[in-house]
Amino acid sequence: ARGMRVRMQVRNAMMRKRALWSGEKMRIKSVCVFGSINMDLRAETPGTLPLAGRGVATTDVGRFTAAPGGKGANEAVSLARLGVLTHLMGRVGRDDMGRSLLRHLQTVGAGRLNLQGVRYQEGVATGVAVQVVSNADKQKLALFCAGANGCVSERDVEEASFLLSESTVNLLLLQLEVPMSSIMAIATEARERGCIVALKAAPLTADVLLHVHDLLNFPSLDLLFLNEWDAPMLIGSSEKPLVTVKQAERAAETILS
Repeated sequence: ARGMRVRMQVRNAMMRKRALWSGEKMRIKSVCVFGSINMDLRAETPGTLPLAGRGVATTDVGRFTAAPGGKGANEAVSLARLGVLTHLMGRVGRDDMGRSLLRHLQTVGAGRLNLQGVRYQEGVATGVAVQVVSNADKQKLALFCAGANGCVSERDVEEASFLLSESTVNLLLLQLEVPMSSIMAIATEARERGCIVALKAAPLTADVLLHVHDLLNFPSLDLLFLNEWDAPMLIGSSEKPLVTVKQAERAAETILS
C-alpha cells in the first residue's frame, strides 16, 4: 500500500511538472537555491608561483581581494537581480566573514532574496575559496575550504522541503559545494513535489561523479549545466576540453542515452 501511495505521489508530481513546462513560457514563480556561501580570497603577484615547500619573496606590491562568493550565493543574487523571488538555503560560520556575507546578500538582493534559510554554524569557520595567481606565467593555484558549507545536513533538507511544499517555489537550483548526501536528498524531495530540479555540476570531482550519475539515472534532474571541462569527465571522454559544437552534441547524446 505504501509503495502504491509513493508511486501515485510521483505520478501526480510529474503531471504538475508537465503542466508547469507546458505553454510558450515556464511559469516560474520563485526559486530555491540550495548551495554554498563563501568568501573568495584572491592574491595576485607579478612574479611566478612558488614551488612546493618554498616561498616567494618580492618587493612588488601585488594585489589582494576578498569578495563574496560561493556558487549558490552567486546564483541566488543573479536571480534576485533579475526580479525572481529567490530563497537561499545554506550555512555560514558565526564569524566576521559570515556576518559580512549576510550583510552583503541583504544589500544586493534587490528586495527579492529571502535569507531565512541561511543559518549560522557554530564552531566552524565560513567557507572560503583561495586563489593565488601569477600574472607572469598566467598560472593559478586554487583551494576550496568548505567550512560551514560542509555542515549542510538533514536539518537543512527538512527546512528546504517545507519551503518547497508550503510556498510557490517551483524550481530548485543545486551545485556541488555542499555535502552530496544533502543534494541527493533534497533533489528527491523536490522531484516528489513536482518541482523542476536543476544542477550545475561544478565543481565536478571523482568523489562526486558516481552520485551525479545516480541523479541522472534516478532520474531526479530536469536541467543539467556542464562546462567544457566537466562534460568530458562526466562521460569518461578523452576529449578535454570540448571546443566544437559537434563535440558538445556527442557529449549530450552520451549523457542522455
